[in-house]
Amino acid sequence: MTPNPVMNNSDIQFTIIEDCDVALDIINESGQLIKNLVRGFHKPGTFNVRLDAHDMNSGVYLVTLKACEQIAIMKFQVLK
Repeated sequence: MTPNPVMNNSDIQFTIIEDCDVALDIINESGQLIKNLVRGFHKPGTFNVRLDAHDMNSGVYLVTLKACEQIAIMKFQVLK
Protein backbone atom coordinates (compact mmCIF):
# COMPACT_ATOMS: atom_id res chain seq x y z
CA MET A 1 0.00 0.00 0.00
CA THR A 2 2.77 2.52 0.82
CA PRO A 3 6.57 2.65 0.52
CA ASN A 4 8.48 2.05 3.73
CA PRO A 5 9.95 4.15 5.32
CA VAL A 6 8.08 7.40 4.62
CA MET A 7 9.96 10.69 4.90
CA ASN A 8 7.65 13.41 3.59
CA ASN A 9 4.97 12.15 1.21
CA SER A 10 3.88 8.78 -0.02
CA ASP A 11 1.15 7.42 -2.25
CA ILE A 12 -1.20 4.76 -0.96
CA GLN A 13 -2.91 2.70 -3.65
CA PHE A 14 -5.84 0.38 -3.07
CA THR A 15 -8.37 -1.48 -5.19
CA ILE A 16 -11.97 -2.30 -4.36
CA ILE A 17 -14.00 -4.74 -6.41
CA GLU A 18 -17.57 -3.76 -5.53
CA ASP A 19 -19.59 -0.75 -4.38
CA CYS A 20 -18.93 -0.21 -0.68
CA ASP A 21 -18.08 2.19 2.11
CA VAL A 22 -14.34 2.79 2.45
CA ALA A 23 -12.29 4.12 5.36
CA LEU A 24 -8.54 4.66 5.05
CA ASP A 25 -6.94 5.79 8.30
CA ILE A 26 -3.51 6.36 9.82
CA ILE A 27 -3.23 5.08 13.39
CA ASN A 28 -0.32 5.43 15.83
CA GLU A 29 1.06 2.58 17.95
CA SER A 30 -1.24 3.60 20.82
CA GLY A 31 -4.30 3.08 18.61
CA GLN A 32 -5.06 6.80 18.23
CA LEU A 33 -6.42 8.07 14.94
CA ILE A 34 -3.82 10.40 13.41
CA LYS A 35 -5.32 11.05 9.98
CA ASN A 36 -8.41 10.06 8.07
CA LEU A 37 -7.45 9.92 4.39
CA VAL A 38 -10.65 8.49 2.89
CA ARG A 39 -14.15 8.09 4.23
CA GLY A 40 -17.22 7.39 2.14
CA PHE A 41 -18.92 5.33 -0.54
CA HIS A 42 -16.81 4.25 -3.54
CA LYS A 43 -17.51 2.48 -6.80
CA PRO A 44 -15.16 -0.34 -7.88
CA GLY A 45 -11.73 0.74 -9.03
CA THR A 46 -8.15 1.46 -8.12
CA PHE A 47 -7.49 4.60 -6.10
CA ASN A 48 -4.37 6.60 -5.21
CA VAL A 49 -4.30 8.68 -2.04
CA ARG A 50 -1.43 11.00 -1.08
CA LEU A 51 -0.19 10.69 2.51
CA ASP A 52 1.41 13.95 3.66
CA ALA A 53 3.69 13.00 6.57
CA HIS A 54 5.23 16.46 7.07
CA ASP A 55 3.26 17.00 10.30
CA MET A 56 3.81 13.47 11.65
CA ASN A 57 6.50 12.62 14.20
CA SER A 58 9.09 9.94 13.53
CA GLY A 59 7.76 6.55 14.56
CA VAL A 60 5.77 3.50 13.59
CA TYR A 61 2.21 3.86 12.29
CA LEU A 62 -0.50 1.67 10.82
CA VAL A 63 -2.47 2.21 7.63
CA THR A 64 -5.90 0.63 8.04
CA LEU A 65 -8.16 0.10 5.05
CA LYS A 66 -11.73 -0.97 5.77
CA ALA A 67 -13.71 -1.75 2.63
CA CYS A 68 -16.50 -4.18 1.68
CA GLU A 69 -16.55 -5.74 5.16
CA GLN A 70 -12.81 -6.51 4.99
CA ILE A 71 -9.86 -4.93 6.78
CA ALA A 72 -6.26 -4.61 5.58
CA ILE A 73 -3.55 -3.32 7.91
CA MET A 74 0.02 -2.39 7.05
CA LYS A 75 2.76 -1.08 9.30
CA PHE A 76 5.05 1.71 8.13
CA GLN A 77 7.67 3.97 9.63
CA VAL A 78 8.03 7.73 9.37
CA LEU A 79 11.63 9.01 9.43
CA LYS A 80 12.47 12.69 9.88
